[in-house]
Amino acid sequence: MTEASEDTACNPIEAAARALTCEFAAAGDVSGQIARLIDMGRAFDGLPDGDKNAVTRIHGCQSQLWLKAQRNGQIMTFRADSDSLVMRGLLAVILQIYEGKRPDQIVRHDSGAVDTLILTLAPSRASGLRSLKQRIRESAEAAL
Repeated sequence: MTEASEDTACNPIEAAARALTCEFAAAGDVSGQIARLIDMGRAFDGLPDGDKNAVTRIHGCQSQLWLKAQRNGQIMTFRADSDSLVMRGLLAVILQIYEGKRPDQIVRHDSGAVDTLILTLAPSRASGLRSLKQRIRESAEAAL
């Protein structure tokens, strides 16, 4: 095994993305996957209204979308919200992947599995989710 493939195999971000890919594959067809996203959106803890502002707003999505990122010790924590239930489910997915990871892991990550998951679940939301991933990366870079 090469050094690059060992790094990918041990990468907690890739592992989380692969686990979620399997979870959604087990949900069956598109309607089962959307139902799973909606369930995740309903259970997702969003942001308090006071944190929904111009600083946390992410543009490029057809829905309203906010992200608040912080470094807590050695790891990044994220809170997010959207006015769309499906997007809230997608936020739950993305934050499961990046939550609790170190900033250097986020910055070094080549998001192939994450991109594949996003395009599989919500191709029409890809632009907003790319903007979200970019903000997550920028937040991690700032935390280094």
